[in-house]
Amino acid sequence: CVIGGAGPPLLLLHGFPSSSHMYRNLIPRLATHYRVIAPDYPGFGYSSAPTLDHFAYTFGAVTDIVDHFTQTVGAKNYVLFMQDYGGPVGFRLAVKHPERLRGLIIQNAVANVEGWNPDVVKQLSPFWVKRNAETEKPIRDILTPDATKFEYTHGTTRPDKLSPDAWTVDQAGLDRPGNVDIQLQYFHDYQTNVAL
Repeated sequence: CVIGGAGPPLLLLHGFPSSSHMYRNLIPRLATHYRVIAPDYPGFGYSSAPTLDHFAYTFGAVTDIVDHFTQTVGAKNYVLFMQDYGGPVGFRLAVKHPERLRGLIIQNAVANVEGWNPDVVKQLSPFWVKRNAETEKPIRDILTPDATKFEYTHGTTRPDKLSPDAWTVDQAGLDRPGNVDIQLQYFHDYQTNVAL
């Protein structure tokens, strides 16, 4: 998705379990002043979801795709807006091409393990150490409709202001055939972000 005209490029990098759809209300507001670029990563939103034997679902590979995409649409530099999974992609882009970076907007994108919820680290660690059916189970539980809705409703003080479209669209993407395996691969690769 590329919207807007002559303003400076603003690259919106989405989080899990969403897609550029998460920015659907923000994009029109920003597009009056910026050239808004909001891609969907492979396996998310309207992007294709090749099988695991046709694409390496790593944050490094997604960074390369987003990097190529920004150049294809003529964004020689940009402000990065990173949310959640957008962090691993955006931080890699910033390190890879600091000369292209005009600014950073960081929303719930963790740059170090100390910034994570300890319960999340506890849940992911066994999966990273030894991936098997038992260690995958807590991750598979994150991909359910109830968990996707929880991503939006947990901690909100104004649930009446939430649109069910958010978790419904996200879950439709997660439910595509083969996407559970794709998401498990992303979660497994997330450990590479800790090393960085």
